[in-house]
Amino acid sequence: MRCRNYSKTDLRKNRGNAGVRVLAIIAALALGYPAAADALESHASAEFDGNAVRVSVLLDGYDADELIRAAAEGLRSEIEYTFRVYGRTDGILGMFGDTLLHEESLRLQGRYDKFSKAFVIEEPDGTKRQYDSIGPYLSSLVRLQDYRFDLPGYEKRSDAVYIESRVEVRPVRLAPALRMLSFLFPESIFRSNWSRVDLQSPKTPMTR
Repeated sequence: MRCRNYSKTDLRKNRGNAGVRVLAIIAALALGYPAAADALESHASAEFDGNAVRVSVLLDGYDADELIRAAAEGLRSEIEYTFRVYGRTDGILGMFGDTLLHEESLRLQGRYDKFSKAFVIEEPDGTKRQYDSIGPYLSSLVRLQDYRFDLPGYEKRSDAVYIESRVEVRPVRLAPALRMLSFLFPESIFRSNWSRVDLQSPKTPMTR
């Protein structure tokens, strides 16, 4: 993973040229980033207690420079984790594949806040986490730990289930106004392949 050192002083430099830098980013988007989807990999582990799932994911092969540059330019980055939980289908219906029990996704947006002078990760419910340096911020974006979601009606399904996961990275998330012009300035999206892991029983009881 390539990583550059960006101090808070560097992030505050040349704010007067922010508009020029933003236009440069937009131009880069229009030309498109080099394709790197094949290098993007996600490594997941998951466990369940009969009606809920707890999953952890580590992303590998991403371009750290793009995420760091976006923060330095005051732009947003987005990472989306998607999970699909399956139950095995027995009998003649099994020829049509296993049963999709539940699909869950989590989108995290990261940015540098010049007012609080901190790196911020925002969750869909508005929860914000702040970091004083780029290292912990970047690590929290690409490493999801103990994310928990309910699996309603699971007790009515087969107990042999597994989960597939995929991660999407948008180094620069276009603002709503620019998204209307996405046909001119497409967002770069890098996706990992779907990876499958069996759901394990928890070592300790899960609690909310």
